Amino acid sequence: MNNKWLFFLCAFFLSAQVNGQVTLSLQVPPAGVMQKTQLWNMVIVYTGSNPMDIYVGLSLLNSRDNRPVMTATTRPFTVTRGAKQVNAADIAPVQYSYLSPIFDVDRSAGGMLPIGNFKACYTIYKNEKGSLTPLSEDCIPVEVQPLSPPILNMPADGAAIETSYPQFSWLPAVPQQLFSNLNYDLVLVEVLQGQTKADAIQKNIPLYNAGYCKEPFNSYPASNKSLDTGRIYAWRVIAKNEDEYVAQSETWTFRVGANTPKELEILNDGYAVMQGSLKGVYIIKDKTLHIKYFSFDRTAETTILYVDDKNETVDRHQQTLTYGDNYLDLKIGKRFQEGKIYQVIITDKNNKKNTLRFRISKNQ
Repeated sequence: MNNKWLFFLCAFFLSAQVNGQVTLSLQVPPAGVMQKTQLWNMVIVYTGSNPMDIYVGLSLLNSRDNRPVMTATTRPFTVTRGAKQVNAADIAPVQYSYLSPIFDVDRSAGGMLPIGNFKACYTIYKNEKGSLTPLSEDCIPVEVQPLSPPILNMPADGAAIETSYPQFSWLPAVPQQLFSNLNYDLVLVEVLQGQTKADAIQKNIPLYNAGYCKEPFNSYPASNKSLDTGRIYAWRVIAKNEDEYVAQSETWTFRVGANTPKELEILNDGYAVMQGSLKGVYIIKDKTLHIKYFSFDRTAETTILYVDDKNETVDRHQQTLTYGDNYLDLKIGKRFQEGKIYQVIITDKNNKKNTLRFRISKNQ
């Protein structure tokens, strides 16, 4: 019996010496924007004496529930004794199978990975007479992050707004082409006495929670209880791809309470930012109103309206606005009187008004 076991042990070690061992050291970036080709950066170490044909199989798993979202298999390639640096060009073509709609954005072999948190698990197979034998396995976390999370826009951080039913807006997470279905959750809470805004957004029951917002804006509904003056509110936006968490914005605060208008002098080469609420009176000196307006609508003709202090129309004209920041130089005609306060109004497709007070300086 002892001789029999000795024979099997000798046979095992002799086989191991002939076939050798195969291990891999992964060099996949742990986080950031990533291409599929970067998943194949690795070093394969082979200790055998004779060349051996192998495959590498990959399963990309959702880190939340270990559900496979993509699998891939390389072509067979040969390893020899020592360490071999491998990249996508060495093992191409790679056969990909997509098991989740998040890959609908880009299914090309050299395309970008979708945003999300994954676990990449690799298996090296020995190819011998058409039979695949697993030799080595390894896994590594992969976090594909956007270049920029959503950035809050309005209400401004620490602002006092005049309406109890505010409209929220933010800049999208980018690059948007990496998302198959980009959507947002908006959370609004009250900041209680002695709380920080971070504590409030984490611990307090939401006063308003809007889920699956497809556009980078949302209005506090008129059917909800109006927000109280004097109280402080905190809000945050969470970006998702399908139902997967992507990134979150900073937390901003605001309160409801009218601002006392102040005269804010701006230079001729400066731009006043149009807001959802009125903030002071801007003085212009050259009969040209320089304003900055962020449009969430696509390129379109828009009416710019001018009204006086009695809300009567003084002038209007058509202006082409594009998505994003628009820097406008608006000529003020003879209908406007020096020293009198006017409002310029731009209304977007959601009937939200952006306004700015101005007056013409008497000292030209």
